Amino acid sequence: FYLLNQIGYPVVFDAGHSIRKYGIPSKDPRGSAREFLTTLARSAVAAGVDGFFIEAHPSPPDALCDAASQYALDDLESFMRPLIDIHNLVRSQLVH
Repeated sequence: FYLLNQIGYPVVFDAGHSIRKYGIPSKDPRGSAREFLTTLARSAVAAGVDGFFIEAHPSPPDALCDAASQYALDDLESFMRPLIDIHNLVRSQLVH
């Protein structure tokens, strides 16, 4: 992420597709490694990403696409709050 930032490009991390298991249909619950979503997202934010992409749905198992890697809308705020806190901490430590 650092190099892209240094040359002026914003970096957006795609958390949902980072946990997909290719070759398994996204509708299949085994189609992602959801247990890594939080760790990967927090790591990316700590590494300095500028943006974050995640798919959310009111009922992830019922999503027509990427059901295995969708995040529940009801849980999205509790997922995002630590990311915002990490982002703010990292940005406060940057040397200008």
